[in-house]
Amino acid sequence: MKKNTSPATTTPNEAAEYLLGNKKHAGYTKSVAIYNALKIHIDGEFPHQLIGERRPNESERIFKFRQTIYQPVTQDTPNRVITSLGKIRRSPDWAIKYPDTEVANRIAEGEQLADYLDANFPIHTSITNWAFKVMLKNMLGDPNAVAVVLPSNIYTPAGEYIKPIPIIFHSPDVLAYEHDKFAAFKYKAFEVADGKDNGQNDRYLLVTPTMLQWVYIRDNSVILAEQYAHNLGYLPIKRLGGTYCKTYGAQTIYESFISPMLPYLNEAAREYSDHQAEILQHIFSETWEWASQGCNTCKNELGISIGQIKNTKNVAGKALVKCPDCNGTGISPYNKLIIRPSKTNMGEQAAPIPPKGYIEKNTEIAKLQDERIEKHRYRALCSINFQFIDNVPAAQSGIAKEVDRDELNNFVYNVAEVIIENLDFVIKAITDYRYSILIPNPNERKQLLPTIPVPQKFDLVSISYLIDEYGKAKTASMSGLVLAAMEEEFVAKKFIADPELLGVLQLTFKLDPIPSKTTDEKMVMFQNKAVTREAYIISSNITAFVKRAIIEDKDFAAKPYEAQVTVLEGYAAEIIAAEQEAQGATIPAA
Repeated sequence: MKKNTSPATTTPNEAAEYLLGNKKHAGYTKSVAIYNALKIHIDGEFPHQLIGERRPNESERIFKFRQTIYQPVTQDTPNRVITSLGKIRRSPDWAIKYPDTEVANRIAEGEQLADYLDANFPIHTSITNWAFKVMLKNMLGDPNAVAVVLPSNIYTPAGEYIKPIPIIFHSPDVLAYEHDKFAAFKYKAFEVADGKDNGQNDRYLLVTPTMLQWVYIRDNSVILAEQYAHNLGYLPIKRLGGTYCKTYGAQTIYESFISPMLPYLNEAAREYSDHQAEILQHIFSETWEWASQGCNTCKNELGISIGQIKNTKNVAGKALVKCPDCNGTGISPYNKLIIRPSKTNMGEQAAPIPPKGYIEKNTEIAKLQDERIEKHRYRALCSINFQFIDNVPAAQSGIAKEVDRDELNNFVYNVAEVIIENLDFVIKAITDYRYSILIPNPNERKQLLPTIPVPQKFDLVSISYLIDEYGKAKTASMSGLVLAAMEEEFVAKKFIADPELLGVLQLTFKLDPIPSKTTDEKMVMFQNKAVTREAYIISSNITAFVKRAIIEDKDFAAKPYEAQVTVLEGYAAEIIAAEQEAQGATIPAA
């Protein structure tokens, strides 16, 4: 590939209008508005529109104070949701399954698709890391952003494989996106070799079904700086996506999956700013005192302290300025506070005792605002059924910490579906970039593509929530099988970092014939002949039996259920035989 500084002759005429700033794609304004609304809370951007207006009767001092000290207190709420959604990759059924195909044998050892995507992916090590550390947050914060798959090593020596990576362009930088024709982006990351911009500050990327072109604008003309012929036959571009919002011609605009949180987060940000103003005016202590001796610095010819002195510092247009000693009060800050007896017979009011104190302020409004801010944040989580990650008590001012697990799973499933849709496209583009020369037949290259099933099981709710849920189920006398399943879910979450212990516990739950019963409850059931002696012994010794079975047979966990039960029944039979022998009992012949 050669550098070319001549005009970009392969640039479509219609694309030039976008590059020159004369035109934007049909959904540009809406997509940017969605991005700007979300980044206030996800990225902690300053909310100019939310707090940039003065409140009724608000002084200029308080208005400036609110803007100066603002902190992004709503940022943690959506980011906690993003962190929780990152657990999708921890689902037991998350997997990237690579096919075993003869086509892959043509690829050099160490350069297989699995090698590149799972171990040698540039910057992020694996494409799964990229998906959950980079793409997920960008997808939720800007659903109309696009991932463009670009080669990270344009100048490749003979025999070296292309190393494509997805680069995300946010909505304000997506200038044009004509499906199957071309797309144009503002390319801020472009750097010239000598470290100087040479007056070429604005760089752009133009993508067509066959070509990548890096261009800049000079004298109202589009100038080509770099180009690369990818020859994929399609645009290596994927909009990150979310929930459907609106269609502008051929442009589909998406809302974020977490957009329902915005009204409550906006209210929380707005009221937080008002809360800071309330704190300023009602929390800091102020004193009052009975007027005493006049200030000597600002006394006039009549001996009256007027709080002003002659202008000696040439303050323009002023003959008098505020007295620096008494701050314009006319009362001396240096003299003792001496109270003379009041002349009540002449109508004077008696001096208060003590003659100095603190102004009492109402702090209830500040407390109310604080509670309202927390409610807004909690309701933001409720809007997407994620209230379980909050620390709000079980019941507070009419809100209950309940969660619909079905609705939660549906929400997470929809997010996971879009993540995998994006991954499928990115992996396809990467495969075509890397192996199109070695494997020119697209149908054969398709055989290299992995399968990524959408997970069905999600580990999102907290351990404390599972404990509360289990306690309610036990109080309601739910079935032992239901309680056992809930215990197993708790164990799977609690001990996920200790696979060996987790395996023992899961076997214990699986093989216990009387699950979720206390020792006393099991004894009552045995005495009432609700369970057999054998079942009672197995359940009472289930942990010891499972550990013994694993020690005696390292493949015990992989055996069929019936074979595992047979082993435990053998252990129970040993105990029964030992008891009968100790009692001198005779075992009748069969």
